[in-house]
Amino acid sequence: MNKLFGRLKTVYGYYTNNHVLGAYPRVIGMELTNHCNLECVMCPQPRQTRDLGFMKNEFFRKIIDEVSGKSEFVYLYGMGESLLHPKFFEMANYAVNSGLSTALSTNLSFLNEERSLKLLKSGIEFITLALDGSTKETYESIRVKGEFEKNLEQAKSFLRMKTKLGAKCSVDVQFIEMDQNKSQTNLVSELFTKEEKSAINIFRVKPVFDSPSIVKDIIQHKHPCYFLWSTMDITWDGKVDMCCMDYDAKVVLGDLNQESVYELWNGEGMTDLRDRHKKLDYKSMPICDKCPVPEMNYFSNTAILSSGLLSVRTLRKGLALYEKLFVADKRKKSTPKPVFVD
Repeated sequence: MNKLFGRLKTVYGYYTNNHVLGAYPRVIGMELTNHCNLECVMCPQPRQTRDLGFMKNEFFRKIIDEVSGKSEFVYLYGMGESLLHPKFFEMANYAVNSGLSTALSTNLSFLNEERSLKLLKSGIEFITLALDGSTKETYESIRVKGEFEKNLEQAKSFLRMKTKLGAKCSVDVQFIEMDQNKSQTNLVSELFTKEEKSAINIFRVKPVFDSPSIVKDIIQHKHPCYFLWSTMDITWDGKVDMCCMDYDAKVVLGDLNQESVYELWNGEGMTDLRDRHKKLDYKSMPICDKCPVPEMNYFSNTAILSSGLLSVRTLRKGLALYEKLFVADKRKKSTPKPVFVD
């Protein structure tokens, strides 16, 4: 019941000028680390100027304890490869045991047999296997420093192990579509056997703008960004930035080493941002003014009103289908090509 009231408060706050929500964020993004072994062309991780590091286990537990029973969903990754964290499985198990829905996205590099077994037994509900090409040449030109044959085989082995164990986690194979690989969008599924495909819940074609990115052209926005009402993004060292698009944490709203989640989420920094978004004052926000996401149908009235009634878990299950039906075509018609700027 508390979560339902939280959902309704969030939706009500979005459609009114009541920017102090009196609730917790529905979704928490926990950047366990911003270290990564790859230098993917669509990812700003290599362009970070902030320090690299690993989230402390004690801090992670503090946040999970505070939001358990109030927030609904935790992403166990941010601007890095979370399986690099030496305490990853201990932290993941703590989040799962708290009752929160959890999700992990991995670039496959470290998904060996031992980690695959631990991951499938961890209780994480949503696991994304990132595979952005159907050939060695295409994959390795995008996932720079990645090894196509090794990572593909590790993905296939993981899927076979899922079937053998009868694991209930939802697994999607994610393909970030861009100019370099769009000719292979429908070919990735052919890399897997019938048995392996049976362990895949969905092949997700993810729009490239949905990766943390900044485009050169300022966009004339017509909608406020719902992330500011729904999702808190926490960096590895406990800072809260605007959202995952702020990959270098240029706009820090507070420090959870010193404040609580509730205080910060309902504090002056967040309420000021929500107010500016509702007024469409994007020119005062140099990251937001170039972000195409609010105009790409993710925050349609149907989607937002549905979020007042449905759990984040349910919404996450339908995300790939929603993107296919309502986002992809709109993106092709009106989204500027993402270009990173330093």
